[in-house]
Amino acid sequence: MAVPTGWTQQGNNYTSTITVGKETFKVQTNGSGTYEVFDSQGNKAFSQNPSQANAEVNRGILGVGDSDKFNALSQSEKDSLLKNAKSETYTLTNAVATDQVKSDLSQSEAYKSLAADKVAEQTAFDSSGYKATDVGVGEIAKVFSLGILKYPLDMPSGQDRIKFTAVEIEKGGFASGDIDSFSAPKVSYKKVDSSIYIATQGPIQDQTLVSWGEGKMDAIEAFKYNAAMTGMTAGPGQMIEKAAEDIAGSSIKYKGEITQMLAGQAAGINNILARTQTKVLNPNLELLFEGPQLRPFTFQFDLSARSSGEATAIKFIIKYFKRHMAVRKEASIFLKAPHVFTIQYQKGASSNLGGGLGVHPSINLISPQVDGTTKACALQSMNVDYSPLGQYATYNDGDGTMVKYTINLTFQEIEPIYDTDYFQDAVGSKHSIGY
Repeated sequence: MAVPTGWTQQGNNYTSTITVGKETFKVQTNGSGTYEVFDSQGNKAFSQNPSQANAEVNRGILGVGDSDKFNALSQSEKDSLLKNAKSETYTLTNAVATDQVKSDLSQSEAYKSLAADKVAEQTAFDSSGYKATDVGVGEIAKVFSLGILKYPLDMPSGQDRIKFTAVEIEKGGFASGDIDSFSAPKVSYKKVDSSIYIATQGPIQDQTLVSWGEGKMDAIEAFKYNAAMTGMTAGPGQMIEKAAEDIAGSSIKYKGEITQMLAGQAAGINNILARTQTKVLNPNLELLFEGPQLRPFTFQFDLSARSSGEATAIKFIIKYFKRHMAVRKEASIFLKAPHVFTIQYQKGASSNLGGGLGVHPSINLISPQVDGTTKACALQSMNVDYSPLGQYATYNDGDGTMVKYTINLTFQEIEPIYDTDYFQDAVGSKHSIGY
């Protein structure tokens, strides 16, 4: 297999180095998830075996060795070394496992036949910029002869930019088994068209959301809950007995109010105490966690052509988003979801257009489509203002290209962000800001 960047292969083992402060440590693993870390003098600092379930392993340590250099590190440096060693090994293990699966599959005659078809399809994609089986997709690559679609057209490789790539949603089935092993269908994404690049324009913002809501539970509701639990575990008879015991066991001081409250609820009057005694039950109000929320992302781009080629690029950028966000027909009975997009802020100085990762280290990740789990966003709305200057104005170029276009794009991520995306994801765990 192609050894991931930063690792070297020595027989059945892989080695890498991690520098923390002034010290450099060597990580050694067989690609299964088990690894050992040694200091520069060859003394073992620590190791991890994820197959052994105990508290120390779960924190990333399986037995501290005799390394004085490791013990001399500050706690933050130790934590950094542990996290990086685990993350690096996690990435390598995935690569080795994937390579092994490919090796096993390649022995199948059915797979060889399928692989030949895929090679032919990929060759067509590489040469034309689109998947031949998708009608209309790749029109940019066929018509726009300037190769990489970008704005501005003369954008140098060193300029910061945003990369958009149209991808297809692919889903698996529900995980079978008991409730502990349940999981929703796995979502993956397949590239269906060439990427486009737009020079970074402000404002740049992200909004991280978690759903919280008010929760209430008064004493009467607590009585009902306790009775219901008794009924579910001991039967209806015990439920009635439990409710009676709870009410009978209430403080003598408040027995009258509780009886009046229950009578009011039985009669459909929920505020009887407020009417008669200007009292209400303590609702025990609390803010409770309700679940994750999907993050929204908005972009506004001002596009003005300075040449005929740039006018063509602008119009195809607009068409790129419109076409890929369009609902697709499948025969006459079904409708298929539109394509979605991966979005990546890129730091121009770290890569050239059309190649390399170039992930911007100081702006949040959205859906980076690099090593690790690819995420994607749905384009929910697109607004194009053809006269943002407040009046109708075109160039005298034969096509009547507008002097300026302003496009507003509203995306929403398809899958929520979890804490594992910051601590285990091969990209998010290394990025300075994360998702």
